[in-house]
Amino acid sequence: MRHFPSAREQAAFLAASLKERNRQGVPLGDICVVARTNREVDAVAEGLRGQGIGVERIGRDALRPARPDVVRVATMHRVKGLEFDEMVLAGMNEGLVPQ
Repeated sequence: MRHFPSAREQAAFLAASLKERNRQGVPLGDICVVARTNREVDAVAEGLRGQGIGVERIGRDALRPARPDVVRVATMHRVKGLEFDEMVLAGMNEGLVPQ
């Protein structure tokens, strides 16, 4: 677990991590970044776009095939029952999410 003093620093870290996984051969479409609320998902998506990462929000049509060149983002509730090769939990502050 890492703590980031700002959303901008979190986005920079996430983008660097996603780019590294992509360099290691993991398509961005195989990764889902998850946050607790719609507001947090929007902030993460905006931050990633600002760092040059393509983003697709998972909506009600979650069964649509993922594009390999963009990372998917969603709320914890939206991904319930879905499977991803890799998941990144963003904005999970201590005490907010049960362990």
